[in-house]
Amino acid sequence: MDMLMSGMSGGMDMSSDGMFRTYNSKLARGYWYIIAGFVGFVVLCRGFEWYQNWDRFVNIIYPPFVDARDTCGVVRRVVGDLETISVCFGKKGSTDLSKQTLSLKHPTKPSNRLQQAYATATAILRELSYPQITFSIPYLSWLSPPSSGRSILLLCYWAILIFMMTYNVTINDAYYFERIGFRGAWISVTQVPLVYLLASKSNVIGFLMGSSHERLNWFHRWVSRTLLITVTVHGSFFLREWIRADFLSFELKMMPMVKYGMGAWFVLLWTFLSSLGPIRGMAYEIFVMQHIAAAAVFLWLLFMHVPAYAQYNVWFAIAAISFDWILRGVLLVVRNLRVKVAGAACRGMQRIGHQAQLQALSDDITIISIKDAPFTWKAGQHLYLWLPRLGPLETHPFTIASPYQTSDKCHCNEIQLAIRAQKGFSRRIHNYASKMQQLDKMAILTAFVAGPYGVPPSWSTYETILLISASTGASYTLPILESILHNPAPTCIQRIQFLLVARHRHHIDFYSDRLSAAHDLADKKGIELIVNIAVTGDDGMSMTSSRAEGKSSSELSDEEKNSQGDVFVKSISDASSISTTPIEKGCCCNPRATATANDDAISIRSAKRQTYIDEKKDEITPYTTIQPIPNASSSSSTQEGCCCAKKAKAAPRQSPSRRNIIYLDGRPEISQFLRKPIEMTGGETAVTVCGGKSLVAKVRNSVAALSDERAVHKGTGANGIFLHVEEYCF
Repeated sequence: MDMLMSGMSGGMDMSSDGMFRTYNSKLARGYWYIIAGFVGFVVLCRGFEWYQNWDRFVNIIYPPFVDARDTCGVVRRVVGDLETISVCFGKKGSTDLSKQTLSLKHPTKPSNRLQQAYATATAILRELSYPQITFSIPYLSWLSPPSSGRSILLLCYWAILIFMMTYNVTINDAYYFERIGFRGAWISVTQVPLVYLLASKSNVIGFLMGSSHERLNWFHRWVSRTLLITVTVHGSFFLREWIRADFLSFELKMMPMVKYGMGAWFVLLWTFLSSLGPIRGMAYEIFVMQHIAAAAVFLWLLFMHVPAYAQYNVWFAIAAISFDWILRGVLLVVRNLRVKVAGAACRGMQRIGHQAQLQALSDDITIISIKDAPFTWKAGQHLYLWLPRLGPLETHPFTIASPYQTSDKCHCNEIQLAIRAQKGFSRRIHNYASKMQQLDKMAILTAFVAGPYGVPPSWSTYETILLISASTGASYTLPILESILHNPAPTCIQRIQFLLVARHRHHIDFYSDRLSAAHDLADKKGIELIVNIAVTGDDGMSMTSSRAEGKSSSELSDEEKNSQGDVFVKSISDASSISTTPIEKGCCCNPRATATANDDAISIRSAKRQTYIDEKKDEITPYTTIQPIPNASSSSSTQEGCCCAKKAKAAPRQSPSRRNIIYLDGRPEISQFLRKPIEMTGGETAVTVCGGKSLVAKVRNSVAALSDERAVHKGTGANGIFLHVEEYCF
């Protein structure tokens, strides 16, 4: 009994913590060593992927035609030059051109054993991490667990914390309760800086990992929930000890720090409950304001609760959140304040803020055009919009629905946002635009923007791109398509398939003309483009029947198809049968032709590729000589030049209004949409999806199943499938 009272006395004045502080502080440092090690590993992977992408672009610009051993036994690497180049194969060695030319036709395939090993490991991790389970029951979809990859990462995090919480701590002596309580206290306070780092829009972890804050937000929530559990363990064991000794009331009187600790626990509990999907969605604006206030109150209560030697964790969290707010404030001023406005060539330029023009396209779609944006952005990024007149204290994220113009000429950047009205801020925007249109007035407001945010992948390093979106999710995928087609740099992309799923016809009106125009750009770049639009609502059938007069694509004659321009089908299988024939012998690199591009160099590389790569020949000529090539504009060079030129000559471009956009009636089968382009490609494939939980889960599971079925990068010759996911909310 004396030992028990002695232990409780130590717990009351915190002096007994000195018995465990040395080992607990080592565990706290070990926690951050693990975090730093994980971030460092991701940085190394990013470095290797950067090297791999660089190697692919080098193969595009300077293709490695032959590594041959001549009669003198000297290994030579033949590259593209303007002069005549001869390659010979002597008796001292032989070269297998089938391996050498593989990277020319499919530059995204692994080119050495190191890249192959990395690709195999990546394929295994992708197959494990892509699948996801969702609950389609109304009002219960928010209970859907994270994807398998996120779940595995979360389980690893929990395993580390469980080890730290339990290792060498369950010793049945007088300090049993205090030992566990203090261990929980150290593990809890050590997690606090990570919670605030992950909540920051500008944080070091996201910068090093190449990830934006919205893609780390899920981990911020789960670390916060884990913190609530460890804090509960910390407090419950001390509380259990005090209740056993009938010491609770005396402890609360003697130790004010205990009251602050209980207050911090209640703030954590409230934060957890208010962050649940149904409660958060009731009034998101109120949730954000109270969430920020709760975070500040929690730090103050924690500072008052923990002893001085552990307060560095609180200061760490304050530093992280302060850096984020200061940097965002500076960027907000830079993005929305101009010193000189007089004499500006761009219309709508303002000294403070930006001129925003609102247009209501339908009952629930609003287009916002922000004039003269003084910054650049990438396809797939988003910004935070603040309209003081409609929401004095509200800023909301919206995906930038327009591509950035990369022209060297002076031009005025305009940002377009496609917003679907739900409730709250988005509904007020739509109501204001509709009201002004009914009064025949321009809906113009002053807007403030923050951003852009987001770290989209490098799309040009894949051979096949599949873009899938639902409704306004096309605001994410369509700029990606347009940025690929407008980019003058060399690319590995040979084909793109675009799928837009919408419930009503008016949801696609904003994107239809741009999708039609994209076909003309794709032809110029030598990229095969197939666009599918699926309307799942009641007007889907009327949309197809109004143009096809009730006939399916198989029933239409050739004259009817040519006269209508657009093709309407009822299923993906029909679409695949009538779509344009895939380019089996397409350009190996698809160098982009621009007004300043070197056509001679492009033709030389294409002609050499034709010389060294001939799929119709079964044998390789021992001696090959390349002669200087005349100007690319001549007819002879066109015949021997890039296959893209042949295709353009064989199939003249049509007007954008007559492009082959395939309209589908009803929900498309995602697995069938993915299978054909993935099976026909010889290189890497990138799949991008933007939509709700149901669509995202279908794409995740289909990609994982297809990758496992084809045994990607496991000796079958099938190449990797990369999946990039964007959901409507985070």
